[in-house]
Amino acid sequence: MDHINNTDDGRNEYFQALIKDLGVSDNDYYTRLLDDIMGRLTQGIGASDPSIYNKPYLYFLNADQTFNASCGLGHVMTVNEGIFNLSENIDEIAVVIAHEMGHGQKDHVLHGTRKKLKTAIGGTILAGAIGGSAFSDKAMGVLTQHINNVQITKKAEWEADNLAFDYCYQAGYNPGAGAALWERVIEKKGDTAGNFIGEIFSPNDHPGHKERRDNYEKKVSALSGGRVTIKNNSDVVQINKKDFLKPAPLADMSSTERKYLVMGNLAAAYDHGQNIYDAYVQNGTVMLGNQAIFTPVSGDISAEEFYELQKAGSFASTSQINPLVYFQAFEPCLKEGKDILYLCFSSGLSGTFQSARLCAEELGETYPERRIICIDTLAASIGQGLLVQEAAHKQMEGLSLDELVAWVTEHRLQACHWFTVDMFDHLRHGGRVSTAAAAVGTALQIKPLLRVDNEGRLAVVEKPRGRKRAMTALLSRMENGWMPEISKKVVIGHGDCLDRAKQLQEAVIATFPEAETTIADIGPIIGAHTGPGMLALVYWGNNR
Repeated sequence: MDHINNTDDGRNEYFQALIKDLGVSDNDYYTRLLDDIMGRLTQGIGASDPSIYNKPYLYFLNADQTFNASCGLGHVMTVNEGIFNLSENIDEIAVVIAHEMGHGQKDHVLHGTRKKLKTAIGGTILAGAIGGSAFSDKAMGVLTQHINNVQITKKAEWEADNLAFDYCYQAGYNPGAGAALWERVIEKKGDTAGNFIGEIFSPNDHPGHKERRDNYEKKVSALSGGRVTIKNNSDVVQINKKDFLKPAPLADMSSTERKYLVMGNLAAAYDHGQNIYDAYVQNGTVMLGNQAIFTPVSGDISAEEFYELQKAGSFASTSQINPLVYFQAFEPCLKEGKDILYLCFSSGLSGTFQSARLCAEELGETYPERRIICIDTLAASIGQGLLVQEAAHKQMEGLSLDELVAWVTEHRLQACHWFTVDMFDHLRHGGRVSTAAAAVGTALQIKPLLRVDNEGRLAVVEKPRGRKRAMTALLSRMENGWMPEISKKVVIGHGDCLDRAKQLQEAVIATFPEAETTIADIGPIIGAHTGPGMLALVYWGNNR
C-alpha cells in the first residue's frame, strides 16, 4: 500500500488501473478546463502546504455523466464529465475538485484502506502488488477494488469541505462558490445525495446538501468579519445588517445561487482590507476597491420587477451604447497587450456596431501593434450569446484569433432565433408594427412568430392564433432545421413566463432527447420591445 501511495511506480500503476477501469473522456474542452483548475488549485495549496509538490496529482477526466470526482491513494484522481454538465461556473466546479484534493492532502482514503486491508488481503497478494511479478496485475486488481470501496466518513467529508473553501480562496476563486454550488444542486436535484451523485468510491457518508450549503455560507460570512450576511433566509444580501441588493436571475442561475457569488465577492473585498466607502461603479460593474462585486443584468431593478411594471401599463425605451463605453472596455485590454475580438449586437437592430467600429479605428491609431476586430453577429439577445459561448469554446480548443474570426463569420447565420410575443403593445410602442396591425392582432388573439433574419432584422413569419399554436410553430421550426453537428446546445428564452418556457423545454427534450437545453431570462433591453410573455427558441440550424 505504501508502494501505491508513496512511490512514482506504484502511483502510476494505480493510475493506469483506474484508466483501464473507467476510461478516459475525449472531451478536449472539459479536459482543458480541468487542467487549468488543477494548476490553479495546486499553486493555491502550495502557498501554504508545499508538500503538494512532493507528490503531484495524477488525474484524468472520465466520460461518466454523473456528478462526482474522486481522489484515491497516491494523489490519483478521476473527475466525471458530469460535474461540468451541472454547472458552467468555473468557481463552482473548482469547489468539487478542491474537495477531492482535501481528501488527498489528508490521506483519508489511505487511512480507510489500511483498516480494511488488515483483514481483507493476505501478505502474498500484498507482496505481489509491489510490482514486477506476473502476479502483480491480479494483485493490483484486488487492491484497487478494495481502495474503491473504502468508506469515507462524514467527519472526513466535512474536513474536505472546509479545506476546499480555503484551497479555492487561496487559488483566487470566489469564496461564495461552495454555497452557490450546493444551492444549484438543491435546485436541480433536491437534498438527497443518492438521487444523482455517482459513486466512484462507494458510498461516502455525505452530509446533506443544505448542510453543506449553509456551512459554506457561514464560512463566507466569517471571512468578511461578519459584515456580509443573508437577510432572514431571503435572497437579499446585507452589509452590516443593511440591505445591499437582491440579484436577479441570470440565464439558468437563480437569484439564490447568484446571491452567494455576490456574497463571496464582498467577503473577499473585506478580507483584502476594503470597506464600503471604497465602492464605485466601473463600466457598469459595482466595484469595492479592486474587487468586482456585481454586474447588474437589468439596471436598478430585477427582471421580475421590470415585467411587473410592463404588466401595469408602463412602457420602456432603450438607447444606443455611448461610444465612451467602448473606449472604457477596449483600452484596458490593449494596455495589457491583448488583442480584441468583439462580437457585436446585430447592426440590423442597433447602431452599436458602427460605434464599436469607430472606436476600434481610433484606438488602432493609438495602439498600432494591437488588433481590434469587430464582427457584426447579425444576432440578438440569447442568439448572440449562443454565438459568443460557442466561440469561447473554440478558443479553449486552441483556435487562433484569425481562425476564430473565420469560424464566427462562417457560422453566424446558423444561430437561429425564433420567438413569439404575447401582446402587440410593446412592438407598437417601439415602432415594430403599426397601430392598426396591433389592434387587429390583439382582437384576433394573434401571437406572431418572428425571427431574426439573415440581415439581422426582425421579420414576422407566421401569425398563429393562441399560445398553444404559437409554441407549436416554434417547435416546428427547430424540427425543420436543427443541426446538432454544430452544437447540441438549445436555449429557451422567456419574458416572465417561466412555466411556458418549461413546457417548451419539455417539448424540445421529448422531440430531441440529445438536446442540451437551457432556460434563460430575457432581460429589460429586449423586453422593452417584446413585453411580458415573450417566448424564444434559439438553436444551431440551417433555417434562420
